Amino acid sequence: VGISTVIWANHNMRAAISAMRTVCGRILAEEGIAGVEPDVATLEELFGLLNYDELSAAEDRYLPKHG
Repeated sequence: VGISTVIWANHNMRAAISAMRTVCGRILAEEGIAGVEPDVATLEELFGLLNYDELSAAEDRYLPKHG
């Protein structure tokens, strides 16, 4: 009945672990993060998925105002 959901969630977690290993390996090999930036989620996407308003609040507080 609910088993397919558990299996599906399990596969997402396993895929995430595999992706993290790949990204960590690239960061170590390339000795920096610049090369992986195009291939990873943005902070905006991360905060959106986690429903954080923190990014907007921090931008308002710390980024210079334009205009």
